[in-house]
Amino acid sequence: MKYWIALGLVATLAACSGNGVSKSDLSKAIDEYNRDHPFCVSVQGLLAQQAGNTAHLIKGGLGDEWIHITTENLNGDDINEAAQKQLRVLTRAGLYEKAGKKEQKALLGNDLQVPVSSYQLTEEGKKQFLRGTAQGHALCLGQVKVDKVAWFTEPTPANGMTITQVRYQPEYKLEGFAKQLMKEGMPELKQKLEQPNELTATLVRTDKGWRDVRELSAPKP
Repeated sequence: MKYWIALGLVATLAACSGNGVSKSDLSKAIDEYNRDHPFCVSVQGLLAQQAGNTAHLIKGGLGDEWIHITTENLNGDDINEAAQKQLRVLTRAGLYEKAGKKEQKALLGNDLQVPVSSYQLTEEGKKQFLRGTAQGHALCLGQVKVDKVAWFTEPTPANGMTITQVRYQPEYKLEGFAKQLMKEGMPELKQKLEQPNELTATLVRTDKGWRDVRELSAPKP
């Protein structure tokens, strides 16, 4: 199961507990949940963002079964280079497989053709993409751990449970391909992850200690 990480605003409120709750216990509970739930970011429209007036010559997007990228214009000039760079990274990582040969496809008629590179999503790629969400496809980049608990609310009874809201500073543990992708094709994501930010988790007290509340609704294996 995968889940979304929403990059939040920085909060500066610090808290201490008079109720015997330790930040280390809260960190442990969050990390245990996150260990099985990689963080994913939307890649909707990412290939076309940097293409400018040649975006219409990219068919498909990241997470789609097939992607077709026109690589040259009618003058023989290279185009859609950012998209090609992103696909090269994902191909090296085994998430996509490039078709053996460039096809020549008609642009304005059968007499005007341009080279097109095609890529197919692999089985490994299907594991890394969260497909068909409300925000489009998302790419799962790695794990998130608690770097520091900023604050938490006093445990409060709610619907027969005792819960607390925890605000924490994350540490991102990225897959190798994710680091390369942000370096070569997604610099805006790198900047976003490097900005100071905090995440929120809701924990519930159980007989086994604190657990993420989402575990209560998770289907049993």
